[in-house]
Amino acid sequence: EAAVKEGGVLGMMGSYNEYYGTNANQSKHLVMDILKGEWGYQGVLLTDWHVDINTYDAAVNGLDLEMGTDVADYQDYFLAKPFLDMIQAGKIPESVADEKARRILRVQHTIGMYDENRLSGARNTKAHQAAARKIATEGVVLLKNDIIGTKTVLPLDSKQLKNVLVLGPNADKKHGTGGGSSEVKSLYEVTPLQGLRAKFGEKVNITAMRARSSELAAIASDYVESRHWTGTPAWNIAYFTEKSRINLTEQYWIVDSKFKAIAPANAEGSVNNQHITMAAKIKPLMSGLHQLNVEILGDFQLKINDDIVIAHQVSVDTTNELSVLAYDIELIAGESYRFEIQYDGSEHFTLGWNAPGELFSSEAEYIAAAKQADAVIYFGGLSHGDDRESIDRPDMKLPNSQDEIISKLIAANEKTVVFLVAGSAVEMPWAEQANAIVWGWYGGMEAGHAFADILTGDANPSGKMPITLPAHLEDTAPIALNDYNAKESLYTEGVFIGYRWFEQQNIKPTFVFGHGLSYTNFALTDIALSASNITGGENITVTVWVENTGKVAGAEVVQLYLHDIESSVDRPIKELKGFAKVYLAPGESKKISITLTKRDLSFWDVNTNDWLAETGQFDVLLGTALNNIKLRATFTYHQ
Repeated sequence: EAAVKEGGVLGMMGSYNEYYGTNANQSKHLVMDILKGEWGYQGVLLTDWHVDINTYDAAVNGLDLEMGTDVADYQDYFLAKPFLDMIQAGKIPESVADEKARRILRVQHTIGMYDENRLSGARNTKAHQAAARKIATEGVVLLKNDIIGTKTVLPLDSKQLKNVLVLGPNADKKHGTGGGSSEVKSLYEVTPLQGLRAKFGEKVNITAMRARSSELAAIASDYVESRHWTGTPAWNIAYFTEKSRINLTEQYWIVDSKFKAIAPANAEGSVNNQHITMAAKIKPLMSGLHQLNVEILGDFQLKINDDIVIAHQVSVDTTNELSVLAYDIELIAGESYRFEIQYDGSEHFTLGWNAPGELFSSEAEYIAAAKQADAVIYFGGLSHGDDRESIDRPDMKLPNSQDEIISKLIAANEKTVVFLVAGSAVEMPWAEQANAIVWGWYGGMEAGHAFADILTGDANPSGKMPITLPAHLEDTAPIALNDYNAKESLYTEGVFIGYRWFEQQNIKPTFVFGHGLSYTNFALTDIALSASNITGGENITVTVWVENTGKVAGAEVVQLYLHDIESSVDRPIKELKGFAKVYLAPGESKKISITLTKRDLSFWDVNTNDWLAETGQFDVLLGTALNNIKLRATFTYHQ
């Protein structure tokens, strides 16, 4: 709604799911009544790819543009010849097509597609690079930065450093080429390791090591030649009802050879009795000995080019015992090999390998190096094998024994910085022991430079967490309420979604919503309201002074939460209603303001089907995180 009313967005995509039994793209209530009616949307509504719609319902209920499907001819699209046939037969008025054309032309005109003086495009300019670096830098969140001796662990001081140890799966990994529809083929991408080496130059000796995990790593997407219809490297996976593999239940694609069995919605049987076939074409990057490893709970067979190379069958009718198998095979770089897995068992299987050139350090080696280093930086987290469309993560843990490795590094060197690159929450069982934790997200083509700027203090972190980082997966509402596997999303937590759930249930997360530290300090003073009483549609403006009380320049994000003191319905303890980011030099102060509207005070009244602001008192809470409220004031609203 905000994107439409405030942002003036010109393009919106309907989701795959149904809304009360009707595909969202052709829901009259969602599209005609709300989006184009109540909100006054003037842009184009388009489908996602491969959406199964009904020509008549989609046409008359406001869908404007149909994107790619699996049909062979464009004329067979739902909104192509079938649409034209219905118009010519008089089943759909021609005005319906006129309205869709009008919307498409409006978008083209608004963006200046046909303007004579339209500027030519450009890419990878200095301005683009600077913008990418700035965006990546400002998104970094400093989660923890403890004092050791007289100084905090961060920022790193190159004058005090001689040897820095860098480890972790994301230390030298590029992320711009994964994630399905979010994939971007950038001209370059600076990895964290490259960024640090460019930053320190010859001043600091950087040792990069790879720690071998005790878990099996999946075959990287770089080796997978098979492609999902989106163009993403992927494995084709098929479920069957029986071991004979006659009756196919469901078939789709996954991006990872590390597979967690979750029963499809229409599968017969439970996850403890899966019959699965998975296949992909694999193209090695280097010739030589490839060490294959398999971790299974059940019967397993691996074929490479139709030759059985690994076969395992449980001796008794049980899938409770974990089996780990190994096989070494010579593969030639550039050759295509068809890998086919047949699995009959429970829970999961993993196919991993160590390819030539993937050199790992032993635990003894990297722990010894950590003890000798002036600082250790572990770049861990997730990748686009975990954070992407079309798959669900099986848990919220860091993959491939990262927790174990991080804990050992922290024990070996108190100046270990855990730098997480991820797009969704992870558990951090080692968080209390760590002295420095940074969250970097997927930073784009300038990520490595941005991360190095933050780590060395050339840039001051100012990001805030827009999500809660739970201590345990079981603390989250879908798991706690046990409704995440339902075919229908009922949202039984009600309005207590996200951070609201944790506050309402009094659950302490690892890091709260809105949290984010800085290398400087800020003070909030002199909160003031433009009125103590407001009526009807009147607004109220909140002002506060923010001062940088530290020694370096920085930015703070002031967050405004609202608390309805007395309500006729359940409402969250605190609700974020506004925020403002302010940049300050040392000793500088600025006054900022945030305005609250009647809508900010309202809740959705199911009886009247409208927003309702009730007469009563409201607390205005100003702070720098959900759990760090500095100032409060109260006003009264009258209907």
